[in-house]
Amino acid sequence: MKSGRAQNFLLASLGFLMILIVWQSLIWIFRLPPFLIPPPVSVVTRGLELGVNWWPHIWATVYSTILGFSVAIVAGLFMGILIVHSRVASAIITPPLLLLQIVPKMALAPIVLVWVGIGLASRTTVVVLVAFFPIVISTIAGLQSIEPEAIDLARSLHMSRYAILRKIRFPNALPHIFSGLRVASTLAVIGTIIAEFVASQSGLGYIILSSGFVLDTALQFAALILVTMFGVIFYGVVVLAERLSMPWYISEVQRVEVMT
Repeated sequence: MKSGRAQNFLLASLGFLMILIVWQSLIWIFRLPPFLIPPPVSVVTRGLELGVNWWPHIWATVYSTILGFSVAIVAGLFMGILIVHSRVASAIITPPLLLLQIVPKMALAPIVLVWVGIGLASRTTVVVLVAFFPIVISTIAGLQSIEPEAIDLARSLHMSRYAILRKIRFPNALPHIFSGLRVASTLAVIGTIIAEFVASQSGLGYIILSSGFVLDTALQFAALILVTMFGVIFYGVVVLAERLSMPWYISEVQRVEVMT
């Protein structure tokens, strides 16, 4: 198992190295100007020049993402449970929920700016709007995936609806829920950057946008790399939470993978 992880790490490192080689080679071959595509060394140098001034912008992006993602989890779980357990709520909530998902979130960002103003509230609202739907859908799918026989057995033992939810439905739904959380975690980072493009005076998205106005492409690339690194780390935290929450499920999946 450890050798497999080490091999995956080496392959991933090789992939990043190939990206850097192709990046630099394209600049040499086509003689691309720095304002169009800066060389990797210039990106690193420009990023280091900003120094500690990165931290307020990094923190603004990280905090907005985590806060919005947390709110989306609570709201998504609650909405999913409500839809599964109430036919009336499902009939009322599902149509507007689908309509909200269809609307492009980039189009909603300026409206959110008008409603709540520039700052943390607008960034958090956009993140919630982006990350909310995958969590709701995965929660509904997970709660409905339980075998009807298991519910009938629980009812025959006079278990309450709350006990069935807590002891049977919710544990069974965890794999589906975490699948939705993995998708939502990547969307949350994207939502934060969208909000910072439209309604922020800080954050990595703000750096990307403002540096583009002065053709500081090296700084843009540096900020983009930091956003990507944060997205990967954030996704990794969700995967780690999944492994800690469902060690029995992860072990079973790994056993099946080894057998196949």
